[in-house]
This record gives sequence, structure tokens and C-alpha cells, in this order.
Amino acid sequence: MKQQIGTNAYFFSSFNPTGHYRLDLNIEVQRNVAKNLLVTNKKMSAAVKAKECVDRSQVGNQSCFRNERVNNFKFEMTPNWRLPDQGIFEFDFVYLLERPTIEQETPQEEIVSLLEWFEATYEHLKQFIDPKNKDEGHAQIGRILGESFRGIAEYFVLSADQLTSLVDLINEENWKFEVFMAGIGRLWDQ
Repeated sequence: MKQQIGTNAYFFSSFNPTGHYRLDLNIEVQRNVAKNLLVTNKKMSAAVKAKECVDRSQVGNQSCFRNERVNNFKFEMTPNWRLPDQGIFEFDFVYLLERPTIEQETPQEEIVSLLEWFEATYEHLKQFIDPKNKDEGHAQIGRILGESFRGIAEYFVLSADQLTSLVDLINEENWKFEVFMAGIGRLWDQ
């Protein structure tokens, strides 16, 4: 199923949509993820304009979208932008909700359990890596585990130190990127 609908659609969570996206607009479910994010963006833009939350957009345009590209052509999101009928829509999405509070922080013992599970799973999966393709094997594991964290990140409120521990847990670029992107919106102290 994941291969049919795409990684971004498979792991998409409207509760914590922060992340990097590469959506094929020709695939209906991926197009629906893009539409969902456009609606979320309009709501967040309206909240910023109403001074209900702070504008933390990249270029002061009250947008959750960053580094937008369609078919590899860079552009800047505007309120009147329309989703193309087809093509590849790639971007980073940063949910602009207010930061969680320290009172909501996930207890350290739960974070330690999470770290232990991801580390043990990583070590277990490493045994299946083809010695001839070690780099690709590590990258694939990093992607899988990073996407797994993205799918559960909404249930955690983290300190910057806790997020750093998660990012540093596995020395693989895909893991680090996915965990950082999913976790950044769940920080209470930065």
C-alpha cells in the first residue's frame, strides 16, 4: 500500500503535518494531501492575520510552506496560488501552531523508552543490510525509522535536548532530517 500511495501520503498526519513533502499530483491520494495542506495553510494564515499566532514563516508571507517547487521550478507561495493539475510538488511544511508548554512535556522515561526502541530496531534491521550496498541499506533503514517517528511525533511534546537526543541517535541523514522536521513543531522550549 505504501508503494501505491507514496511515502508522504502513507505517513501523513493532519495533527502534525510538519515535514518534507514530494507529492506526485497525478496520484489522487497525494493530490489530496496537497489539498489538505493548502487548507491548513489558509487557516494558519488567517490566524496569523488575526494575531492569534505569530508569523513564523520563512519570508514573512504567513505561510507554512517553505522551499516550494513544482516540477523543480522554485516559487513563493501566495494566497492566490492554485494547485497545478499535474506534476511534482515538493516543499517543506512547518505547522505554525503555538508552541506546546513545559507542562505538556513528555516524561523523560517515555523518551528513554522511545530512544531504546528506535536504537534496538535500528541494530536489528542492520543485520539485513546487503554488505555490497551498505550505504543504501543504512539510508533505507533511516528513511523507514524516520517516517515511523513522523507518524507518532504528534503524541510527544519535547524539549530541545530530547529532540537532539533523538536526532543524534542514528547517524544517518534521512533519519536526522525526518526526526528534526517532525519534532521541531513539538518543542516547548525553542
